[in-house]
Amino acid sequence: MAFLDKLSSFAQNTVDKTSDIIETKKLNMAISTEKAKIAELISKIGEYYWQQYSSGVTLDTEPTQFCEEIQVHKEKITSLETEIQAKKEEAGQASHAASIANSGEISCPACGINNPITSKFCKNCGGKLEINQSVHCECGHENAPGTKFCSACGKKLEA
Repeated sequence: MAFLDKLSSFAQNTVDKTSDIIETKKLNMAISTEKAKIAELISKIGEYYWQQYSSGVTLDTEPTQFCEEIQVHKEKITSLETEIQAKKEEAGQASHAASIANSGEISCPACGINNPITSKFCKNCGGKLEINQSVHCECGHENAPGTKFCSACGKKLEA
């Protein structure tokens, strides 16, 4: 009988500990929920001050400093986005130049009509056609416009 009493006591202790763990988890979840609500409200306060700053309202020193820091970061983002756009355009121009070299034709930037690559002016509208010259390597290989390394020998090409 003592064995069964010990087994029953052990089972009850396990159930009690499991219940405590579950209750603690529920409380921790409630705490996390309340912290998330606080973070959301703090964010709303920040948005309120940012809107005030952006509309020219004079703020206390500390919020003004935070808003100025935000402005610096926003300007940095704009600068980086501009840099990305320039890289995309550069890649697009190199791709366009390579397609010209491969197709033997160039499209007019004014009217879009394809012209022979040897043309200097558009056969349709008379607009000036700008063709990037191919790049020659010391090894004698002719590379497509915009190429940075020779496709025959791998040597860096002069711009």
